Amino acid sequence: MDEPKRRPGRPIGSGAQLSPVERNRKSRKNMAAEGATRLDFYLAPAHADQLAQLMQHWDIDSRKEAVQRALDIVHQTIANNRKAA
Repeated sequence: MDEPKRRPGRPIGSGAQLSPVERNRKSRKNMAAEGATRLDFYLAPAHADQLAQLMQHWDIDSRKEAVQRALDIVHQTIANNRKAA
């Protein structure tokens, strides 16, 4: 019973032994290898306000989720406009 607790489904040695910095670095490398784009920038105050309004409207706590949802909507709108043209 001295075995440390793990989340269900997480195999032994799956990264638990890595420091938080190394886990984040590993995760970023994996995301980059899968083709993900890293965004690291400041929004203008007006756009930051718009993002906050969208987050509140969609009941989302994460800026990342709000930006992803907004991109999905923009992409879908453009695709629909192309079909209509």
